[in-house]
Amino acid sequence: MLEFKNVSVSLGADSLSSPFSLIVEGGETVCLQGVPGSGKTRLLSAVLGLAPLAAGFITLDGELITFGSAPYFRRMMAYIPQELPGDNITLTEICHDLGLNIKDLKDVDASLKDKKLKAFSTEMVQEMLLQVALKMNRRILLIDDIRYSPAIAMLLKRIAENGTEIIYTCVENQFEYNKVINL
Repeated sequence: MLEFKNVSVSLGADSLSSPFSLIVEGGETVCLQGVPGSGKTRLLSAVLGLAPLAAGFITLDGELITFGSAPYFRRMMAYIPQELPGDNITLTEICHDLGLNIKDLKDVDASLKDKKLKAFSTEMVQEMLLQVALKMNRRILLIDDIRYSPAIAMLLKRIAENGTEIIYTCVENQFEYNKVINL
């Protein structure tokens, strides 16, 4: 169970995101919704233990997520960033780096597995990475700036049915969710 207690992040120039409290349990989907600059990405970074909170705290199963404890907790998480650090990589290479067999991604067309990700739309890249996340079967899935497609909606549902706690960010939500936090 992931818990946010009176959490807010710094937005710069002495400004903070709106504080909120939230409990996310297995199989639940949470939308962090807000305009650009409202702190959505920074909140996901805080869950990963990569950014400090301005106020409040985040726990996983009652244990505080801090810079020191974060490497342990990150092993329980999958993260799909807003932008990949390098788009000159293939899905096969990503799977290899994660210790997965690309052949296990049965729902991804074989002809796509060795093409550079920069050749695909953002929606298609997210769909492929969600296939990887489904195979990884982590307790927590974080998705920054999710894009809508019927295939992505179906994958989110399948991942949640496995008991994964899903938190995604967006400007305007188009997915089914259990909870929404407006920032």
